[in-house]
Amino acid sequence: MGLIVPKTKDGRVVFMLPWMGRTIAGTTDSNTSITYLPEPHEDEIQFILDAISDYLNVK
Repeated sequence: MGLIVPKTKDGRVVFMLPWMGRTIAGTTDSNTSITYLPEPHEDEIQFILDAISDYLNVK
């Protein structure tokens, strides 16, 4: 079962889903080049961590 944070500080929605003993959280929407192995930008990671910090213990 997942969890949705319906409104973040900037009005976006963030979701959290269990996956293989971990939690996947997202999403962000940033323009970038298409690559074979995409990686998140540091500001995207920080946005998600900030958005979920009230709901999970983030390590």
